[in-house]
Amino acid sequence: MDIRQLKYFVEIVQSDCNMTRAAKHLFVSQSALSQIISSFEEAHNLDLFYRERGRLVGLTPIGHKYYKYALEMIGLHDRMMTTIHNESRKLNNVVRIGLPSIVLRTRLTNVVLDLRKTYPDVNLEIIEGGCQFLYERLDEGDVDLAILMDPIRRTGEFQDQVLIHDKFVVFMDPNNPLGKKKKVTWDEVNQMPIAIFNESFSTNRLVMDQFAQRQMKPEIFVHSSSWEYLIDLVKGNEIITILPLSTYHLMNSDQIIYREFKKDLPFNIYLSRKKYEAYPTSHNLLYDWIKNYIDQQVISG
Repeated sequence: MDIRQLKYFVEIVQSDCNMTRAAKHLFVSQSALSQIISSFEEAHNLDLFYRERGRLVGLTPIGHKYYKYALEMIGLHDRMMTTIHNESRKLNNVVRIGLPSIVLRTRLTNVVLDLRKTYPDVNLEIIEGGCQFLYERLDEGDVDLAILMDPIRRTGEFQDQVLIHDKFVVFMDPNNPLGKKKKVTWDEVNQMPIAIFNESFSTNRLVMDQFAQRQMKPEIFVHSSSWEYLIDLVKGNEIITILPLSTYHLMNSDQIIYREFKKDLPFNIYLSRKKYEAYPTSHNLLYDWIKNYIDQQVISG
Protein backbone atom coordinates (compact mmCIF):
# COMPACT_ATOMS: atom_id res chain seq x y z
CA MET A 1 0.00 0.00 0.00
CA ASP A 2 1.13 3.56 -0.69
CA ILE A 3 0.65 6.38 1.83
CA ARG A 4 -2.83 7.30 0.62
CA GLN A 5 -3.95 3.68 0.78
CA LEU A 6 -2.48 3.38 4.27
CA LYS A 7 -4.61 6.37 5.27
CA TYR A 8 -7.64 4.61 3.79
CA PHE A 9 -6.84 1.52 5.88
CA VAL A 10 -6.51 3.63 9.04
CA GLU A 11 -9.83 5.35 8.30
CA ILE A 12 -11.57 1.97 7.97
CA VAL A 13 -10.26 0.95 11.39
CA GLN A 14 -11.19 4.29 12.96
CA SER A 15 -14.68 3.99 11.45
CA ASP A 16 -15.17 0.77 13.45
CA CYS A 17 -14.70 -1.31 10.28
CA ASN A 18 -17.80 0.25 8.75
CA MET A 19 -16.89 0.46 5.06
CA THR A 20 -19.86 2.65 4.17
CA ARG A 21 -18.95 5.20 6.83
CA ALA A 22 -15.24 5.14 5.91
CA ALA A 23 -16.01 5.62 2.21
CA LYS A 24 -18.24 8.59 3.01
CA HIS A 25 -15.55 10.20 5.16
CA LEU A 26 -12.93 9.68 2.47
CA PHE A 27 -15.13 10.71 -0.48
CA VAL A 28 -14.33 7.48 -2.33
CA SER A 29 -16.47 4.54 -3.36
CA GLN A 30 -16.97 1.60 -1.04
CA SER A 31 -15.91 -0.78 -3.82
CA ALA A 32 -12.57 1.04 -4.17
CA LEU A 33 -11.87 0.63 -0.45
CA SER A 34 -12.80 -3.04 -0.54
CA GLN A 35 -10.55 -3.63 -3.55
CA ILE A 36 -7.54 -2.04 -1.82
CA ILE A 37 -7.91 -4.29 1.22
CA SER A 38 -8.70 -7.45 -0.75
CA SER A 39 -5.80 -6.96 -3.17
CA PHE A 40 -3.34 -6.49 -0.33
CA GLU A 41 -4.60 -9.53 1.56
CA GLU A 42 -4.48 -11.72 -1.54
CA ALA A 43 -1.00 -10.54 -2.51
CA HIS A 44 0.38 -11.37 0.94
CA ASN A 45 -1.85 -14.37 1.70
CA LEU A 46 -3.13 -12.98 5.00
CA ASP A 47 -6.23 -11.45 6.57
CA LEU A 48 -6.12 -7.98 8.10
CA PHE A 49 -9.75 -8.19 9.23
CA TYR A 50 -12.09 -10.77 10.67
CA ARG A 51 -15.26 -11.10 8.62
CA GLU A 52 -18.79 -12.28 9.29
CA ARG A 53 -21.14 -12.76 6.34
CA GLY A 54 -18.83 -10.67 4.20
CA ARG A 55 -18.71 -7.72 6.63
CA LEU A 56 -15.61 -6.53 8.47
CA VAL A 57 -15.98 -6.99 12.23
CA GLY A 58 -12.50 -6.35 13.63
CA LEU A 59 -8.75 -6.59 13.18
CA THR A 60 -6.89 -9.86 13.21
CA PRO A 61 -3.64 -10.05 15.25
CA ILE A 62 -1.60 -9.22 12.12
CA GLY A 63 -4.14 -6.49 11.34
CA HIS A 64 -3.43 -4.87 14.72
CA LYS A 65 0.32 -4.93 14.01
CA TYR A 66 -0.23 -3.51 10.54
CA TYR A 67 -2.43 -0.75 11.96
CA LYS A 68 0.31 0.22 14.43
CA TYR A 69 2.93 0.36 11.66
CA ALA A 70 0.53 2.26 9.39
CA LEU A 71 0.10 5.00 12.00
CA GLU A 72 3.86 5.24 12.46
CA MET A 73 4.52 5.38 8.71
CA ILE A 74 1.84 8.00 8.09
CA GLY A 75 3.23 10.13 10.91
CA LEU A 76 6.79 9.78 9.63
CA HIS A 77 5.75 10.54 6.05
CA ASP A 78 3.83 13.65 7.14
CA ARG A 79 6.78 14.93 9.16
CA MET A 80 9.16 14.26 6.27
CA MET A 81 6.97 16.05 3.70
CA THR A 82 6.32 18.93 6.07
CA THR A 83 10.05 19.46 6.56
CA ILE A 84 10.71 19.33 2.82
CA HIS A 85 7.88 21.74 1.97
CA ASN A 86 8.75 24.17 4.75
CA GLU A 87 12.45 24.29 3.91
CA SER A 88 11.70 24.76 0.23
CA ARG A 89 9.26 27.59 0.87
CA LYS A 90 11.55 29.28 3.38
CA LEU A 91 14.27 29.45 0.73
CA ASN A 92 11.90 30.75 -1.94
CA ASN A 93 9.59 32.76 0.36
CA VAL A 94 6.56 31.01 -1.14
CA VAL A 95 3.19 30.78 0.61
CA ARG A 96 0.36 28.74 -0.88
CA ILE A 97 -3.16 29.77 0.12
CA GLY A 98 -6.22 27.62 -0.57
CA LEU A 99 -9.47 29.47 -1.31
CA PRO A 100 -12.91 27.98 -2.11
CA SER A 101 -14.44 29.45 -5.25
CA ILE A 102 -17.59 30.73 -3.55
CA VAL A 103 -15.63 32.50 -0.78
CA LEU A 104 -13.24 34.01 -3.30
CA ARG A 105 -16.15 35.52 -5.24
CA THR A 106 -18.44 36.55 -2.38
CA ARG A 107 -16.04 37.72 0.32
CA LEU A 108 -12.47 37.93 -0.93
CA THR A 109 -12.64 39.37 -4.43
CA ASN A 110 -9.69 41.71 -3.82
CA VAL A 111 -7.77 39.65 -1.27
CA VAL A 112 -5.04 38.57 -3.70
CA LEU A 113 -4.37 42.13 -4.90
CA ASP A 114 -4.41 43.50 -1.36
CA LEU A 115 -2.08 40.76 -0.14
CA ARG A 116 0.43 41.47 -2.88
CA LYS A 117 0.33 45.19 -2.12
CA THR A 118 0.97 44.57 1.58
CA TYR A 119 3.66 41.90 1.13
CA PRO A 120 5.24 42.45 -2.31
CA ASP A 121 8.28 40.30 -1.42
CA VAL A 122 6.21 37.22 -0.61
CA ASN A 123 5.55 34.85 -3.51
CA LEU A 124 1.87 33.95 -3.27
CA GLU A 125 0.29 30.95 -4.92
CA ILE A 126 -3.51 30.76 -4.83
CA ILE A 127 -4.99 27.26 -4.98
CA GLU A 128 -8.71 27.31 -5.80
CA GLY A 129 -11.08 24.37 -5.29
CA GLY A 130 -13.70 22.69 -3.11
CA CYS A 131 -13.14 22.58 0.65
CA GLN A 132 -12.49 18.83 0.89
CA PHE A 133 -9.88 19.11 -1.87
CA LEU A 134 -8.23 22.06 -0.12
CA TYR A 135 -8.27 20.28 3.24
CA GLU A 136 -6.49 17.27 1.72
CA ARG A 137 -3.88 19.57 0.17
CA LEU A 138 -3.44 21.25 3.56
CA ASP A 139 -3.12 17.89 5.28
CA GLU A 140 -0.52 16.74 2.73
CA GLY A 141 1.47 19.97 3.13
CA ASP A 142 0.76 21.17 -0.42
CA VAL A 143 -1.08 24.21 0.94
CA ASP A 144 0.14 26.39 3.84
CA LEU A 145 -3.07 28.24 4.72
CA ALA A 146 -6.64 27.56 3.66
CA ILE A 147 -10.04 29.10 4.13
CA LEU A 148 -12.44 26.24 4.73
CA MET A 149 -16.06 25.50 5.50
CA ASP A 150 -17.67 22.55 7.24
CA PRO A 151 -18.48 19.73 6.88
CA ILE A 152 -15.02 18.25 6.35
CA ARG A 153 -13.65 14.95 7.55
CA ARG A 154 -10.56 15.96 9.53
CA THR A 155 -7.89 13.48 10.58
CA GLY A 156 -4.98 15.68 11.67
CA GLU A 157 -4.31 18.50 14.13
CA PHE A 158 -5.07 22.00 12.85
CA GLN A 159 -5.16 25.55 14.10
CA ASP A 160 -8.51 27.07 13.17
CA GLN A 161 -9.86 30.59 13.46
CA VAL A 162 -13.52 31.26 12.65
CA LEU A 163 -13.68 34.23 10.26
CA ILE A 164 -17.32 34.54 9.23
CA HIS A 165 -20.63 33.37 10.68
CA ASP A 166 -23.07 32.92 7.80
CA LYS A 167 -26.11 30.75 7.12
CA PHE A 168 -27.82 29.00 4.24
CA VAL A 169 -31.01 30.39 2.73
CA VAL A 170 -33.26 29.39 -0.16
CA PHE A 171 -32.99 31.54 -3.29
CA MET A 172 -35.90 31.67 -5.71
CA ASP A 173 -37.73 33.66 -8.36
CA PRO A 174 -40.09 36.30 -6.87
CA ASN A 175 -43.08 34.37 -8.28
CA ASN A 176 -42.07 31.07 -6.70
CA PRO A 177 -44.80 29.64 -4.42
CA LEU A 178 -42.34 29.53 -1.51
CA GLY A 179 -42.00 33.30 -1.81
CA LYS A 180 -45.36 33.62 -0.02
CA LYS A 181 -43.79 32.14 3.10
CA LYS A 182 -41.98 34.25 5.71
CA LYS A 183 -39.66 31.33 6.43
CA VAL A 184 -39.52 27.85 4.93
CA THR A 185 -39.17 24.31 6.24
CA TRP A 186 -37.12 21.46 4.80
CA ASP A 187 -40.35 19.63 3.98
CA GLU A 188 -41.50 22.56 1.83
CA VAL A 189 -38.10 22.80 0.14
CA ASN A 190 -38.15 19.07 -0.53
CA GLN A 191 -41.26 19.51 -2.70
CA MET A 192 -39.46 21.80 -5.16
CA PRO A 193 -36.93 21.04 -7.93
CA ILE A 194 -33.49 22.00 -6.62
CA ALA A 195 -30.27 23.15 -8.27
CA ILE A 196 -27.25 22.48 -6.06
CA PHE A 197 -23.45 22.41 -6.00
CA ASN A 198 -21.87 19.16 -7.17
CA GLU A 199 -20.54 16.53 -4.80
CA SER A 200 -16.98 17.86 -4.75
CA PHE A 201 -18.20 20.81 -2.65
CA SER A 202 -18.66 20.51 1.10
CA THR A 203 -21.78 22.69 0.80
CA ASN A 204 -23.41 19.87 -1.17
CA ARG A 205 -22.75 17.43 1.65
CA LEU A 206 -24.00 19.81 4.33
CA VAL A 207 -27.30 20.41 2.51
CA MET A 208 -27.81 16.79 1.47
CA ASP A 209 -27.17 15.64 5.04
CA GLN A 210 -30.10 17.79 6.13
CA PHE A 211 -32.38 15.92 3.75
CA ALA A 212 -30.93 12.55 4.76
CA GLN A 213 -31.52 13.26 8.46
CA ARG A 214 -35.18 13.79 7.62
CA GLN A 215 -35.30 10.72 5.36
CA MET A 216 -36.12 12.92 2.37
CA LYS A 217 -35.09 12.38 -1.23
CA PRO A 218 -35.14 15.78 -2.95
CA GLU A 219 -35.60 16.24 -6.68
CA ILE A 220 -32.17 17.45 -7.75
CA PHE A 221 -32.70 19.22 -11.05
CA VAL A 222 -29.01 19.80 -11.74
CA HIS A 223 -25.57 19.81 -10.10
CA SER A 224 -23.07 22.57 -10.87
CA SER A 225 -19.72 23.97 -9.72
CA SER A 226 -20.87 27.55 -10.42
CA TRP A 227 -23.11 29.46 -8.03
CA GLU A 228 -23.80 32.01 -10.81
CA TYR A 229 -25.26 29.23 -12.96
CA LEU A 230 -27.37 27.98 -10.06
CA ILE A 231 -28.85 31.47 -9.66
CA ASP A 232 -29.48 31.80 -13.41
CA LEU A 233 -31.52 28.57 -13.33
CA VAL A 234 -33.75 30.01 -10.60
CA LYS A 235 -34.76 33.10 -12.56
CA GLY A 236 -38.20 32.71 -14.16
CA ASN A 237 -38.56 29.09 -12.95
CA GLU A 238 -39.87 27.15 -9.98
CA ILE A 239 -36.37 25.79 -9.42
CA ILE A 240 -34.78 26.82 -6.12
CA THR A 241 -31.20 26.75 -4.90
CA ILE A 242 -29.64 26.75 -1.43
CA LEU A 243 -26.65 29.04 -0.95
CA PRO A 244 -25.02 31.16 1.77
CA LEU A 245 -26.84 34.41 2.53
CA SER A 246 -23.61 36.32 1.82
CA THR A 247 -24.04 35.71 -1.92
CA TYR A 248 -27.20 37.83 -2.06
CA HIS A 249 -25.41 41.17 -2.44
CA LEU A 250 -23.87 39.90 -5.69
CA MET A 251 -27.24 39.21 -7.30
CA ASN A 252 -29.82 41.31 -9.11
CA SER A 253 -32.27 41.69 -6.24
CA ASP A 254 -35.12 42.53 -8.63
CA GLN A 255 -34.97 39.04 -10.12
CA ILE A 256 -34.14 36.99 -7.03
CA ILE A 257 -35.53 36.75 -3.51
CA TYR A 258 -34.55 34.52 -0.61
CA ARG A 259 -36.28 32.93 2.36
CA GLU A 260 -34.59 31.83 5.57
CA PHE A 261 -35.17 28.42 7.11
CA LYS A 262 -37.35 28.29 10.20
CA LYS A 263 -34.40 26.64 11.89
CA ASP A 264 -31.14 28.24 10.78
CA LEU A 265 -28.53 26.13 9.01
CA PRO A 266 -25.20 27.74 10.03
CA PHE A 267 -22.42 28.18 7.53
CA ASN A 268 -19.15 29.03 9.27
CA ILE A 269 -16.03 29.99 7.35
CA TYR A 270 -12.65 29.66 9.04
CA LEU A 271 -8.96 30.04 8.42
CA SER A 272 -6.98 26.85 8.94
CA ARG A 273 -3.39 25.66 9.00
CA LYS A 274 -1.72 22.49 10.14
CA LYS A 275 -0.22 22.56 13.63
CA TYR A 276 3.57 22.73 13.75
CA GLU A 277 6.01 23.63 16.49
CA ALA A 278 7.11 26.68 14.49
CA TYR A 279 6.08 28.48 11.30
CA PRO A 280 8.05 30.57 8.81
CA THR A 281 7.71 34.30 9.55
CA SER A 282 5.87 34.88 6.26
CA HIS A 283 3.22 32.31 7.24
CA ASN A 284 2.56 33.99 10.58
CA LEU A 285 2.35 37.41 8.96
CA LEU A 286 -0.17 36.26 6.36
CA TYR A 287 -2.20 34.24 8.87
CA ASP A 288 -2.65 37.33 11.05
CA TRP A 289 -3.18 39.60 8.04
CA ILE A 290 -5.99 37.44 6.65
CA LYS A 291 -7.76 37.37 10.04
CA ASN A 292 -7.62 41.16 10.29
CA TYR A 293 -8.59 41.58 6.63
CA ILE A 294 -11.74 39.48 7.08
CA ASP A 295 -12.64 41.34 10.29
CA GLN A 296 -12.50 44.63 8.38
CA GLN A 297 -14.57 43.16 5.53
CA VAL A 298 -17.25 42.07 7.98
CA ILE A 299 -17.30 45.45 9.73
CA SER A 300 -17.43 47.45 6.49
CA GLY A 301 -19.95 45.05 4.92
